[in-house]
Amino acid sequence: MNNNEKRSLSQILRLYVFIVGLVVCFSIAVITLINYQIVDVDKYVKLAEAGNQIKQVVPAGRGEIVDRYGKKLATNSLELSLVINKEFPIPNSDDDKDTVAKKNKEGNDIILKIVQILDESGVDWGEGMCITRSAPCEFKGDKINEANKLKTALSQQKYATAEDAIALLVEKFNIQGYNEQQTRDIAIVRGMMLIKDFSYSGIFTLVEKIDPTFAGKITEMKNLVKGITISETSTRKYPSEDVAAHIIGSVGPIYAEEAEKYKSKNYALNDFVGKSGIESKFEDELRGKNGLLTIEKDKEGNTTNHYYMEGDEPQPGNNIRLSIDYEFQKRLQEALGAYTRSHSNNRASSKGSGLVVLDVKTGEVLAAVTYPYYNINDYNTKYNELKSQSLSPLKNRAFVELYRPGSTWKTFMSAIGLYTNSISPSTRFNCANPFLDTQMGCEQHSHSGSTSLYTALQWSCNNYFYNVAKILTIDKIDEFAPYFGFGTDTGLELYNSDGRVTNPTFYREHGQPYYVGYTYQTGIGQAEVYVTPLQMALSQLTIANKGTRYAAHILKSIDKYDGSETITEIQPQILSELSKDNVAWNTTINGMKQMASTVASLSGLDIATKSGSPQYSDTNKGLFNSAGVGIYPASNPEIAMGLMIEDGDAAPAFFSQVVSIYNELKQARQQ
Repeated sequence: MNNNEKRSLSQILRLYVFIVGLVVCFSIAVITLINYQIVDVDKYVKLAEAGNQIKQVVPAGRGEIVDRYGKKLATNSLELSLVINKEFPIPNSDDDKDTVAKKNKEGNDIILKIVQILDESGVDWGEGMCITRSAPCEFKGDKINEANKLKTALSQQKYATAEDAIALLVEKFNIQGYNEQQTRDIAIVRGMMLIKDFSYSGIFTLVEKIDPTFAGKITEMKNLVKGITISETSTRKYPSEDVAAHIIGSVGPIYAEEAEKYKSKNYALNDFVGKSGIESKFEDELRGKNGLLTIEKDKEGNTTNHYYMEGDEPQPGNNIRLSIDYEFQKRLQEALGAYTRSHSNNRASSKGSGLVVLDVKTGEVLAAVTYPYYNINDYNTKYNELKSQSLSPLKNRAFVELYRPGSTWKTFMSAIGLYTNSISPSTRFNCANPFLDTQMGCEQHSHSGSTSLYTALQWSCNNYFYNVAKILTIDKIDEFAPYFGFGTDTGLELYNSDGRVTNPTFYREHGQPYYVGYTYQTGIGQAEVYVTPLQMALSQLTIANKGTRYAAHILKSIDKYDGSETITEIQPQILSELSKDNVAWNTTINGMKQMASTVASLSGLDIATKSGSPQYSDTNKGLFNSAGVGIYPASNPEIAMGLMIEDGDAAPAFFSQVVSIYNELKQARQQ
């Protein structure tokens, strides 16, 4: 075969391959077309429509907070709100300048229309805005967080005024062709929509808690005012009102400085989050999982369908069950409030008080009372008023405020003195003033001279416990304090103070020399000993349990929202242990029983108590608080108590009311 013939054959083969390839490609195209138009038509229609799909976040219901018996302390209620939704004209990122201006104009007209309707109906829509409506506009004092967010969104300096913000909003949203008041109103609403991150995927609440009659009026007009609708929104409610307010805490908006933190957790900027107490501590459990509603639109932007994809439904948060008993807490609050007012050293200006009652066998907080207390429902709306009150109702006196324990500390000194064999039940010291070569001494109520441990506990002999401190040394006192819950972590889930115990290092760090007299003062709960009522109660729990200290806890369990399942149940946790086989425990309790016998209101009760009158001022040594610790029943302990009454007296006498209420409720529960 010559070269010409070879070239001809090669050309024929290439042509053949080309024709075959062309036929194959055509066949594939035909099959694909049939697939698109006949076989999988539904699938590809949905894919085509997906380009017009929007995902809208639907907030999940917040979990409830309940007491140990299921009494609701924090819950949710459905309220009617006026919202601007996805139908509102919103410019797209690829819209040209004219289209953006057109959509802004349409949106501005809608805002003006609804504002006029609200004004005509007497609905105060301006209350929720951060800028005042009247000229010259100003940022509201109670909306500083929102004002700062708006300045950030508009790239303004911190010193920018509300009028500056209005001017930028007018320019940004093409607010033109209106009179001055109308321009301000539109700009004010636009500003709030901006900082609340309004978009296709999130609604904007213009007015909360609207009247059902007005809601009906808006519903009838919704086709005339595009993007305006009535929504049922979930609002946090506190049926507990002023009961356990310091424990439950509150929710509030995300502050500007928190935005990045919560954004990383997929929060929307207009979400509410826990700000304090249980609401804050268990935010992750209470929050739940937001849903994603799929919204389909046609070419004109009208909604054609909406539904949840599988797994996108909102999932409510979990319920938090606390260890406190609502009825016990409520009645103790009322009783302690009245007692504090009547037992203040300065009756005309009674101070505050803090009380903690623990379950000896578990460490559960059964009640934690702070007086004065406040209504949680007033927290967000009356915060400045509450903060400025002279008695400081926002202070958590049960868990956070620190006090010198005074002579209640002698129960701890007795226990460790006996435990370390530094003293024995028969050890006696001479109560004579002054103590050694100091200026310190004892008031010698009903005792003097050779004094036993029981007498020292009964009548609170200072000289006896100066001697115990001298023998123990400050190092030994510091070593054992954490075993009783002092100066250390209590285990409580909520924020609480560690307090401190006197030690030479503290004085050196503050540029002061350490004198041995500080050790003696520590022996009677003075010097640099500072504790909380919670720690006072924990020390008694430790004595009642013969050296075993449980972690204090206020969380009883985490349950599913519908109550169908307990997700986490808290078990008692031992934080420290000393040997149970020691005379320290029963001896100390017996001495405390003798002290209780001196209090008229405790007569006949199987109770062990100790009083204290700690000086709370180093400059005016005539100012005293009143402290009390207790164990009940002394023969078979169930509860441990710690109480501090600021500038008051007779703290242990109040334990008779604690025991009475405790027993009454216990019997009622058993019936």
